[in-house]
Amino acid sequence: MKFTLSWLKERHLQTNSSLAEITKTLTDIGLEVENVENPGALLHSFITGEILSTAPHPDADRLKVCQVSMGKDNPLQVVCGGINARAGIKVVLAQPGVTIPSNGMKMRVSKIRGVESHGMLCSGEELLLDLGPKDGIIELPSETPVGLPLTEALPLDDPVIEIVITPNRGDCLGVRGIARDLSTTGIGTLRPLVLPDNHGTFESPIKIIRNLPQDRQEACPHFMGRYIKGVKNRPSPLWLQESLKAIGIAPISALVDITNFFTFDLPRPLHVFDADKIKGNLTIRMGAVGEKIEALNHHSYAVDPSITVVADEKRVQALGGIIGSAYSGCTMDTTNVFLEAAYFDPKRTAATGRKLGVMTDARYCFERGVDPHSTPLGIELGTALILDLCGGEASEVVSSGHPIQNQHRIAFPSERTKELTSVPVSADESHTIFTRLGIEVENETKDAMVCRPPSWRYDLTGPADLVEEIMRIKGYDLIPALPLPIEEKTAFPLSLLQQKTIQIRHYLAAQGLHEVISWSMIPASPARLFGGTIESTRICNPISQDLEWMRPSLLPPLLDMVKKNVDRGQDQVHLFEIGCQYAGNLPADQANIVAAIGYGKEAPSHWSVKPAPLSFYHMKSDVLGILKIFGLTPDKVQFTQEGLPSWYHPGKACVVQQGPKRILAYLGELHPHILQSWGLKKPACAFELFLDHLPLKTKKSFHCGKFSPSNLQKVMRDFGFLVPRALPAQDLVDTIKKVAPTLISEIRIFDVYEGPNVPDTHKVMAFHVTLQPKKETLTDEEIKKVYNEIIANADTLGAKLRL
Repeated sequence: MKFTLSWLKERHLQTNSSLAEITKTLTDIGLEVENVENPGALLHSFITGEILSTAPHPDADRLKVCQVSMGKDNPLQVVCGGINARAGIKVVLAQPGVTIPSNGMKMRVSKIRGVESHGMLCSGEELLLDLGPKDGIIELPSETPVGLPLTEALPLDDPVIEIVITPNRGDCLGVRGIARDLSTTGIGTLRPLVLPDNHGTFESPIKIIRNLPQDRQEACPHFMGRYIKGVKNRPSPLWLQESLKAIGIAPISALVDITNFFTFDLPRPLHVFDADKIKGNLTIRMGAVGEKIEALNHHSYAVDPSITVVADEKRVQALGGIIGSAYSGCTMDTTNVFLEAAYFDPKRTAATGRKLGVMTDARYCFERGVDPHSTPLGIELGTALILDLCGGEASEVVSSGHPIQNQHRIAFPSERTKELTSVPVSADESHTIFTRLGIEVENETKDAMVCRPPSWRYDLTGPADLVEEIMRIKGYDLIPALPLPIEEKTAFPLSLLQQKTIQIRHYLAAQGLHEVISWSMIPASPARLFGGTIESTRICNPISQDLEWMRPSLLPPLLDMVKKNVDRGQDQVHLFEIGCQYAGNLPADQANIVAAIGYGKEAPSHWSVKPAPLSFYHMKSDVLGILKIFGLTPDKVQFTQEGLPSWYHPGKACVVQQGPKRILAYLGELHPHILQSWGLKKPACAFELFLDHLPLKTKKSFHCGKFSPSNLQKVMRDFGFLVPRALPAQDLVDTIKKVAPTLISEIRIFDVYEGPNVPDTHKVMAFHVTLQPKKETLTDEEIKKVYNEIIANADTLGAKLRL
């Protein structure tokens, strides 16, 4: 938000405070000053003058020799190349010794093609001002006195203040709201805003009709308008043009400039139609399929039933709260106008602007909350300024609907400020601050008061908000720095899940993975690939069109980061994130997840190690390591392919579960079509582990590295089975384990062979089986019995012992 110091002081705040005091106070009360610029700081040395006469340069066709008066002494001779240099016009003179802002050149007496020149007549470009023709010199108004510093002749010595406005302070998008906040601190007095009484002398020929469905009345609850006939549109007066230019708004014409002015002055967006181009009455309604509007920004937009429009009998004439139609826009030939002041729903305005991709100052105000009670103020102030600058005759006001009534009340205990900030504030002082801010105090007692926020402060909803208002006016620096209380009885103030999560972070980091933190919102395309585009996960008011859906999985943002690293030449990317994913908008739909992804090599290239790609087994090892933190040993979980999500490779991934129903994790290579969507050319492995499904309390804790070895001799045998290709290895491992669960301590696959001498439908898998007796040494018969049962059990799955 930008405004000039003169705009603040002359219209809204009566104060003698300096610029430094005002900017400091603004930051202290939460309206952070981002920048202060004074366009006149470099222009104090430039003088106004008048060209008395001109003569052709004797040695240059495009130059003129001018005699310039500064109101005293003898005129100066200046050589000028401006095409508009002529006798009788008021100009800006840079005398010898003055530095030109645009190029840093210091003026001196010099000869130009043999003719002496005592300075330069300046163009707007040279002074960094939007004045004068592009290839000519500045022409000042004819009434400009001669011999004055330029900053006195024009309102240039006027600092422009830019402040940062948080989304909840829509009232401070206008200079009036800023002045109101400043006045609350005592730095000045808020000037009264007088509502002019514009008596209508005739009935408006254009009526207002609100034709909104019953369930969409909030789209435009109040609309006011006024017909003004016999206006003469013209360029705005200098004060209005300079006010708009200072904040970056280009003046267009008086009628348009007036509406722009009040957008930043109150803030109260207005719109003015060329009344002669309106057919019949104006109707506020929802758009219809197939309708379009040719907007003032020279773009065409298609509307639909979700968009609020203002239309006449022929066409859509405005997108409610955003932009008007080029067809009914005012020009210099406009003689009759219809002035609009309406209130449009912030959410619907924001949604329409995002859908159509159009941003205007009006939209920016409405979507952040315009005072719903400011429509009468806007229509009367706008009418008064139009009549003053353009003349004409005003009709009676026409309106439809009613302003939104603020029935909200906040019960505020007198001690609440001290409870939240440790700063004692009396009830009388709180009452004074509230009153200055426009907050009405009702039913005040010794211990509490009931507060009614003003219509322009929709963000005040509870006692904590009122405490914040008190402290930003008194000063946040009064809040003491106090340590947080810690209960001595609590040795570790984190929950068991939080403790386990810290262990997981340390474990994965020790395995060489890098932790990342990503947005919980993702675009529609990746959300769709991971099954997440259900309406309940769509954000109504996203911070960006690319962040419209709550993520159904942590893998899409991880894939984004993998892609970014790969594009920057990284050939080894191992990442993990611990966060939430969302299957709906209910608390039960939110799941705590540990997700990881590996892409590229297992380890950095080194002469002593043959580089190998990251595989399924690396990720499996990470998952099993996390399960051990929760006391789950590998023999307590099962691996299956039933219920595997579509984003995993169907032949190179699995589901990790405990029992038939409790899914602990998804694990494996990502599907090629997922990798193709991200432009990744190599396989990537990933896992998603559900923290909420893991047992936090187990009967027997598993302590990594702590075990009691048996004193009895272990027995090891190798088996080679000819197995069907489609048989999962885990099924065969589980079958072997069932032979003697307490005796078989390890089953390890050490070879897989496919090729010559093996049928195409089969493969050979070699297992290393270890028997670890615990009570007594095994006999040959006992060992033989176990091995025969292993062979028999494997045979039930179609696995034949290879001799």
